[in-house]
Amino acid sequence: MSPDQKTIYVTGPEKGSQVPTVWKVNTDGSNPEKFVDNCGSVTDIDAGGQYLLGVVWFGGKSGIYEVPTSNRKCIPLLPGVETIHATIARDGKSFLYAVASRRETSIFRQLW
Repeated sequence: MSPDQKTIYVTGPEKGSQVPTVWKVNTDGSNPEKFVDNCGSVTDIDAGGQYLLGVVWFGGKSGIYEVPTSNRKCIPLLPGVETIHATIARDGKSFLYAVASRRETSIFRQLW
């Protein structure tokens, strides 16, 4: 949800693609629009509403990505990382993500 709580970003599959599409929708359900294609699942938005953070869970495009809301470009931050979630840290200058192995999960912090 956007910081002003007027917009939500919804992620869903498109026919024929393994990487989900992000849709922008008003909280009342009106005005759905395709926001960005093939850039993963949105997991967080910064406090100013200027950047979406998303992940691609698996495959050749796996990794963590940012999408500036101004230009809707899919920018790789950590390509190749296999994670199911990334979140912006409270400082707004880094993000956190988890990587699971057989018996443990490690949480990493990456400067942004």
